[in-house]
Amino acid sequence: MEIRGIKPKKIAEKKHLELFELRPPEYFSVPLVADDGNTSLRAVNVDERVKEGSLIARPNGKYGAFVYSPVAGKVVGVVKKLNASGNLCEHVIIARDLTEEKEYLRPLDDHDLDQENLLKRLYESGLIDNFEPFDPAYKKYLLKNPIKELVINCAPFDPYAKSADALLTNFVNEVFEGARFLQQVAGAGKLVFLFTTKQKKLAKLVQNHISATVLGKVVKVKFYPNVYPLQFDRLVAYYETGKMVPEGTRTAEVGVIVDTVNNCYDFYQAVRHGKPAIERAVTISGNNCIRKANYFVKNGTPISHILDVVGTKDNTVERMLIYGGIMTGVAEESAEVSVTLTATTILFCDASEFVTEEYMPCINCGKCNDACPVKLNVRKLDQCFMEQKYHEAKNMCVSTCIGCGACSFVCPSRRNLSQRMKYMKDYALGKRAKDPDSSEYVLVAGADMKQDTSFEKSIDEVANYEKVSQSKETPAIEEMLNVLDLKAKTGGKADE
Repeated sequence: MEIRGIKPKKIAEKKHLELFELRPPEYFSVPLVADDGNTSLRAVNVDERVKEGSLIARPNGKYGAFVYSPVAGKVVGVVKKLNASGNLCEHVIIARDLTEEKEYLRPLDDHDLDQENLLKRLYESGLIDNFEPFDPAYKKYLLKNPIKELVINCAPFDPYAKSADALLTNFVNEVFEGARFLQQVAGAGKLVFLFTTKQKKLAKLVQNHISATVLGKVVKVKFYPNVYPLQFDRLVAYYETGKMVPEGTRTAEVGVIVDTVNNCYDFYQAVRHGKPAIERAVTISGNNCIRKANYFVKNGTPISHILDVVGTKDNTVERMLIYGGIMTGVAEESAEVSVTLTATTILFCDASEFVTEEYMPCINCGKCNDACPVKLNVRKLDQCFMEQKYHEAKNMCVSTCIGCGACSFVCPSRRNLSQRMKYMKDYALGKRAKDPDSSEYVLVAGADMKQDTSFEKSIDEVANYEKVSQSKETPAIEEMLNVLDLKAKTGGKADE
């Protein structure tokens, strides 16, 4: 099967595969939605004290997520401002203290490690996927149809991204055990660790773990060509099965679930130590960054604090802060946005790493079409954008775009193809109608960014805000648990 995409330029820097704990800031600003969707329902008030791991927000809606305090301290405010993905949501402001008190979930014992208890733990851990659409991690495990294969995607998410490599290098046992737990949640017959041909040393670490067990028939290591993109779950599922996964559906419908190294490690922590999702392993890099490395960064850490810790080169004239990597990341206007659980890469770039000149007319070279991994007619879609024929773009299946950025990368005219595809995809899917020139799409200042996010004003407005009750909508997790309970009572003969 043809694997389409690009080969990004190699980043000219040494491999940094150590993992460090980032020094915590004095204040955390924890967003109650990691990316898009329903904001979780706040469970704490201003002036309330919390511990590390204390619940601060409950799920809202069918596929909601729990949110936990990253540190021990005091809730000093609640503000509404933009998260790192450009969506307006509530943030809980926590002033850290020095007590380091913890309030984790109960660690699961060996006799608790059945499918139902592990699924519950995945739900209550608050884990969020690292790839679009950045859903709560448990969501893709809820379908009732049989899962043949769980794929742990170890391929780099971005030319800069090394956090997954660092986790495998330093915590291969934890990653492997976390993957086995997720395999049990999925009920998958086979577990596959997917690497590119440039990752043979890392693959050897996993292979050694497999060899030391009796799992050789159900756990495999597989290699793919060193082609970007491979981080998108729908794309990997297509390569594994030859079946297309329609937009809006999950890969589980073709019998495959794709997960990440980061989720494996974090789920291991949630199962064995009861540690909920309060931090992520994140690569901090870029030519304007002094102390490039992989760090455990707590949820809600302001990026301005990361700047202070890692240091930047003051003599750089043109700079850019990119959240999410050079290929699919979003250029942030302000360093006051907070890190969320979707983070894998944060870049502090200089002018050599991004394009500053204006785009030029299309020369009809067709390179964008050749690079598109889902075989869209990008050149024609770009024409639809320029002529505002968004309905025509919808008919051309623009909604199948995975937002990998390969088209923009290869375009010799430097056109904002990826951002335009995203805008038209949102239009086709009936999502929010932001201006196509907003920062979410073309990485420049836009009207949607001009929100009043004054910290002092917002605290005054919500100082007397009362707790809200949990949504009465039945979460999807309850439906799945009922199915598992029925299977247990009928000896596994429940309707699949």
